[in-house]
Amino acid sequence: MEPSGDRPRSALAGEVLQNTYRIERCIGRGATGAVYEASHLRLVRRFAVKVLFPEVAQHPEAIARFQKEALVTSGLGHPHILEVVDFNHMEDGTPYIIMELLQGENLEDRIEHRGPLDVPQAAGIFGEAVSALAAAHEQGVVHRDLKPQNIFLCRWGKRDDFVKVLDFGLSKVLGGASMTRANSLMGTPAYMSPEQANAGAAEVDQRTDVYAMGAILFEMLTGQPPFQGLSLPKLLQSIVHAPPPTLRSLRADLPGSLEPVVARALHKDRDQRFRSVKDFWAGLTQALQTAGWQVPDLDAMTDRPDQSVPRIKPVSTSPEAFARTLPPDGPNEKPAPHRTSTLSSSVGEVAAPVAPGRRRLPRGVLVFAVLLALSAGLFTVYLVGKKPVLEERRPTPVAPRTVLVAPQPATVPAPQPDAGPDHAVVAPVLPPDASGPDLKVRHRPRHRPPRPPGVLKVSTLYNGEPVVVRVIVDGKSVGESPVYQPDVRAGPHRVTVTAPGFRPVTRRVVIRPGEKASIVLQLRRQP
Repeated sequence: MEPSGDRPRSALAGEVLQNTYRIERCIGRGATGAVYEASHLRLVRRFAVKVLFPEVAQHPEAIARFQKEALVTSGLGHPHILEVVDFNHMEDGTPYIIMELLQGENLEDRIEHRGPLDVPQAAGIFGEAVSALAAAHEQGVVHRDLKPQNIFLCRWGKRDDFVKVLDFGLSKVLGGASMTRANSLMGTPAYMSPEQANAGAAEVDQRTDVYAMGAILFEMLTGQPPFQGLSLPKLLQSIVHAPPPTLRSLRADLPGSLEPVVARALHKDRDQRFRSVKDFWAGLTQALQTAGWQVPDLDAMTDRPDQSVPRIKPVSTSPEAFARTLPPDGPNEKPAPHRTSTLSSSVGEVAAPVAPGRRRLPRGVLVFAVLLALSAGLFTVYLVGKKPVLEERRPTPVAPRTVLVAPQPATVPAPQPDAGPDHAVVAPVLPPDASGPDLKVRHRPRHRPPRPPGVLKVSTLYNGEPVVVRVIVDGKSVGESPVYQPDVRAGPHRVTVTAPGFRPVTRRVVIRPGEKASIVLQLRRQP
């Protein structure tokens, strides 16, 4: 549907702004505005133009936030923060922002398409986002609305995960006047800190972004946010009061050293969290090094390395370090505390370490082994040539041995080691219907008790309001949201919601035996 107002979205195509930017097409829509692709009339370059909807532009507070986003973002000037080129108004007074045009996908889409990320890739994305937030915090700016949708993964050379942090429209400048009421609820529910969920928007600081980055790291590693609820009030109640699940309860192959780091970032009391995102990165670095990974400094995360140069890689190629990177040997084995599931990274394939028991030998030893193999081959050829002579010299075979059979029925030979060369003892074999406790073999089949089913609850929200959509679980339609499904098989399930005018959303959920799992899916309008 076109928004109400004097200017529909489609009418902007072909319009020229400032005699410089010609709008080509709409590439995205949100609740308050749309983003268009624009070409430069004099340069071979394209830009993104963000425009407020006319009905939204009538509110002074919305315009103030829109302008604030342009001012704050342009003043930060960081390679991992979206670059803002200009801010201006159209002839009818509609404000717009000229930004760099990004090619790629946001982090939410990456997780939906590929599932949980491996440890090096998640840490690399996390580090680049932290470097951007650290630069913002140093200038007194708190983002307040960090979520996977606001972390964009761009294509840069051979890479497909160069991070750009977006949308500083809800940011707060510490020490300055705030446009947010003290008891207002600002942010995206699933990634709100407890102080935000308590409607304490005026009390946020750097530790609010620390909490959001902890929730994002949790979702990158497990495929789902730490808190999910059937409704917005229940979700906010869980954020404020319920303890978050542990990483290894959802993904057992993760290193155990990551558990306390993520748990501290998600602490209810902000005084118990990391004081800054830099401290968060330092804690994560130490945990990764404990698990056998080499991690660069935070300043190095602002570089733009080629994909062939991995940033996070194993510390050593020794068999012990290689063994720590292997997954558990079986589903019932408790994984070692420093194991991880993969050695690949989005910034490059990490060279596979030498497997245990296959150490690289000195060159002299290798040469000696080759010569020894050649000598063995020549000797084998010599023996093959002498084969007829060897056959002529074979000794005369001995006469068959006499076999003594016991008087029992149905017997088979059973030679004994102490029998003489001319005799053998034959043991009796009972017929199939014979009985006896010493001869009957009982095969007891393994009996595993059935795993109790779980309960699955699915609800959907759009801009904080519940929306009725069709819910599909494992390819089968189960009804319209909200859905309550008892007796769901324990294990992984794929949940998809669809509705006209919205983009389909898919989430992978793992239900443990007897667990009541509730997920809330955030909807977005189709472009």
